[in-house]
Amino acid sequence: MLDGSNYGLWKSRMRSIIRGIDAMAWKSVKTGWSEPKAKDENEEDSDEEELANFVSFIGITEFVEGVTDTGDDQSSADGDDGIGYQELCQTVVQIGKENLCLKKEKSWLEDTVINLRKELDDERKKGANTSDLKNENERLVIQIEVLEKQVKGEGPIIGLKCQAGTSLQGCQNAHWSKELDKILILGRQDQTSRGLGYAGYYLKDWC
Repeated sequence: MLDGSNYGLWKSRMRSIIRGIDAMAWKSVKTGWSEPKAKDENEEDSDEEELANFVSFIGITEFVEGVTDTGDDQSSADGDDGIGYQELCQTVVQIGKENLCLKKEKSWLEDTVINLRKELDDERKKGANTSDLKNENERLVIQIEVLEKQVKGEGPIIGLKCQAGTSLQGCQNAHWSKELDKILILGRQDQTSRGLGYAGYYLKDWC
């Protein structure tokens, strides 16, 4: 039953209940009711949640202060109920603090997980690049070995070609030397070895 003696306690309880609903309910009590508006889908409601938690915390604090301000008469009238409410309020406040700490720890853990995943992805990319370089290196080594074998196999062939070319050139030189000797002997008039000794038709005409 509501009477003037416990008005402060009742008021604190009502404030705590309304503030505990959500931030919009308490805002309606303070500023009046307003028509709801559509909320953007991309808008985050973390600030609203923080505000609601803070308002609830303030309401609980005022509730504890209201219980204390009722005076010794009210405390004696309530008896053990007043002590029970104070313990309950302290427990709620403690739970609220623990929830805030857990929320911060959760946010830190989420950030840590994101960073670790990013580092893992970077390491995987580096590993893939290293694997590609290793495969390319192995391919080049195999290609070099094949080329070395080809060079070793073609070495004797090249030597034989050079020898054959030299022999052919020697034969050609000897052949042309013999032909040149024949040409020089054709017009020789004597057996001396001085000059060409060629006396042909063109020379007689000029003489």
